[in-house]
Amino acid sequence: MFSAPAARGQEPSLLWGRVLDQAGQPISGVAVLVSAQGLPDSLRTTTDGRGAFRLIGLPWGFCRVRFEAPGYRTHTEEHLASEPGSRAYLGVVLSPNASGPSSTLIRLADRRDFHKTVLDSDHIANYPAGNNIWSLIENQDLSATSSRIDVGGMALGLPAAVSSRGSATWTQTGFTLNGLDVTDPFATGRPLFYPDIFSLSFFELENARLSASSVYAGAHIGLATKEAGSVSRGSLTAYYSSAMFAADNVTPALITEGISESQAWRGMGDIHFELAAPLDGDRLGLYASLTSQRMARDLADYEHVDGSSVFSGLLSLEYRLTRGRLKLLGIEQSVRHPSLGAGRGMAPESTLDSRWRFGVYQLHWDTLLDDGHFLRAGLGYSSANDRNDFQDGAAGPCRVDILPETFSAAAPFAGQDKRGLVDAFLDGRILAPTGSGGAHLFEYGLGLKYSRNTSLVHVLEDRHLRFFQGMPLEVVEYNTPLENGQAAFQGRLYVQETLYLAPALFFTAGLNLSLSRGWRTGAGSSAFTDREGASGITWLGISPRLGLNLPLSRHRDTALSISAARYPFALPLNYLLYGHPEALGGMVYAWNDIDRDCHFDPGEAGELIRREGPAFAAIDPKIKQPYADELVVALKLDLGSGWRLALAGFLRETRNLVETLNTGVPFSSYTPVVLYENGDDLIFGTHDDLEFTLYNQDPATLGEDFFLLTNPESEKRISRYRGVDLTLVRRHSRKFNFFLSLQAIEAIGYAGPGNTEMENDDGVIGALYDNPNTLINAKGRLRFDRGYTARLGFSFVLPAGFRLAAVVKYYDGQPFARKIIVTGFNQGPFYVQAHSRGVARYEFNLTADIRLEKMFTVGGAKLRLFIDGFNIFNSGLAVSENEWTGPAWPLRYATEIQSPRLFRFGLSYEF
Repeated sequence: MFSAPAARGQEPSLLWGRVLDQAGQPISGVAVLVSAQGLPDSLRTTTDGRGAFRLIGLPWGFCRVRFEAPGYRTHTEEHLASEPGSRAYLGVVLSPNASGPSSTLIRLADRRDFHKTVLDSDHIANYPAGNNIWSLIENQDLSATSSRIDVGGMALGLPAAVSSRGSATWTQTGFTLNGLDVTDPFATGRPLFYPDIFSLSFFELENARLSASSVYAGAHIGLATKEAGSVSRGSLTAYYSSAMFAADNVTPALITEGISESQAWRGMGDIHFELAAPLDGDRLGLYASLTSQRMARDLADYEHVDGSSVFSGLLSLEYRLTRGRLKLLGIEQSVRHPSLGAGRGMAPESTLDSRWRFGVYQLHWDTLLDDGHFLRAGLGYSSANDRNDFQDGAAGPCRVDILPETFSAAAPFAGQDKRGLVDAFLDGRILAPTGSGGAHLFEYGLGLKYSRNTSLVHVLEDRHLRFFQGMPLEVVEYNTPLENGQAAFQGRLYVQETLYLAPALFFTAGLNLSLSRGWRTGAGSSAFTDREGASGITWLGISPRLGLNLPLSRHRDTALSISAARYPFALPLNYLLYGHPEALGGMVYAWNDIDRDCHFDPGEAGELIRREGPAFAAIDPKIKQPYADELVVALKLDLGSGWRLALAGFLRETRNLVETLNTGVPFSSYTPVVLYENGDDLIFGTHDDLEFTLYNQDPATLGEDFFLLTNPESEKRISRYRGVDLTLVRRHSRKFNFFLSLQAIEAIGYAGPGNTEMENDDGVIGALYDNPNTLINAKGRLRFDRGYTARLGFSFVLPAGFRLAAVVKYYDGQPFARKIIVTGFNQGPFYVQAHSRGVARYEFNLTADIRLEKMFTVGGAKLRLFIDGFNIFNSGLAVSENEWTGPAWPLRYATEIQSPRLFRFGLSYEF
């Protein structure tokens, strides 16, 4: 493992302990020296009159700790693992020079493998995964669930949605880079740049027991960039694959289901170069990184080759102060998608020509005020400029065939989004050892954040044409082109005290306060469309946190950990679209295709059926901030030799969820109608026949829709999560590393109709409460509830410079519901869910990836050659299935399968 200085802005690692003589008496004045293995000493302190010492900000990786005192034998602790936020205690007994060797009395580390995954750059490089962080999460995180199965990183340039162990909405996943917030402020749940996996020194994902500074209610993904260090180094890394190294996983059985081809690779190539060097002696250091990634995909049932490319450049300068460091960081990126939205059955002209630009600029400073007081500050600016254009060949307005939804002609929407985020923080850590191995750890901090978004929206010909079963149905007239804006400010303050009564017995209490204020920007932003409502949103978030760690064995190798916390939701800027005078709105008219040519002509618009979009909306002045309550209980065992076992249970309840309520057409405007349905077997008179009460809209209320962004049924609409994890982990070994995670999940909540992450998620504003039919079977398993999952990974060194690594993943399929199409109602055709989501699931997924590596020594450099095999068993399991009522439903035909086996080749020259 490569040892490096702790990245600026990340959680510092802590070390404290006591030094005693053989009679058990404290020794004062003992020099304690810490160094990254193979490098000069980087930290130094001495023990006090109680024999106690403390150090903050250890170099990351493997550390060596030496204890030196006149008249005593020097004692060295080797292979002490240090990573972001790690806390370790050493109790050492020194022997006189004339006696035997000194020894370690106690060596404890507060490891949090059961709720947090921390991967260093070596760990990332040693396992097979696509070269993006979402593939890394899918392959190596112990509990997070992703919105896709991405074989080998095929979805280059496209962020996935990630949920914290399935317990929280993906829209509350937060991202930090070197401790500064880089989360997309408009949509939230995704980063405001495209993380370059090659330039990361550490990746961490917290899925529970979030750190005191966290302001998001879901997972926290923390990224740390590589730094200069004190030794010059560099590397050139390249990956390549093409269609000739890919298999075909379409079986005769799949062909009978209508799957004739799968999403396959056409070709890929990644090149990365990095250089780190000290300048001006050891005072100034430089790290530079350049990455180019290209991907060509042969998508099933799509006429053209789909592709994407990513270019990323990073430059950082670090100036070392007497007791601290100052760092400047700059990142520039471009991401290109010539056919964004391409997929099975999609017309090429219905995709978008997309160009995304990202920039991240950061300034970091930290210092040690004394051996036990660490202070740091950061200032960062992140920006995104996403341009999405109609294809040159797009002719005529977007044509949408609903139920199921397919597109032709132009893409539905085009435009440009400009987003910016300024984040600043100042925080500190005070570590004060007490007698008998105890200590106080006081953490404090404050932060300020300003975010903004400006969106330009275009609809070709300002119109959509809708069809049902191939026949003209509706025409939608939009208020485009338009431009709207939103902005928000957040202030935050946190304190947390951890009292160590003994090295393994400690209690934690903390409080995080955050004040968020969001408002609309742009021309006429203080006006309202129809109804009076709030001009912005103000939330005060109060987040208390409590924790207890109780040792259960004499040797402190078994402990019970209990924690409880409340996590308020972060405010997404997209909430402020509702009621904005420049928000998107559509007037939906019946389409009387008089000449039956399926082309809209003037005079063919009939009566107004409905109004759609946030233009016909307002924000409830009393809208409440959602929050999640969490309880975690874990049994942790240190099995020795680096092996750690944990059994953990997790409970979560989320309340005050936000959704739109159709106040313009209240539920009293509907007449109940009973529907008898022949069930899953499509045969009347059998055990699975169903009876529904549906709702037909009063024709006098058609077109009166108006939506209030509020907390509908806040006392009833509660999402509940229960989960149990069993993890066995062995890390920080040069020769053999291992992880095993077994997980059982139950996530139940109310969400709008549909089965995707944009529908079946309690944090997404969807169709729920738009009309009473949306509430039919609305409660069920949420999208990221995978039921049972298992992850197994290992990496070990073989003779002759070889290394073998493998990852095996099992997931239950996502929950989904059968859809019943309803016609003959005044409001037009719609669908309802036949049962709660979770009664049916997609097919399970089982994938195995493998890497074989050979390392050569070339002078003072290293050359690594490797071959990766993804989906090594060439599985063709379904990732989605037919969800529509009909003859194919009982057969559970696949509508999409995972990509086939692929081999990828790579080399890395490290000098």
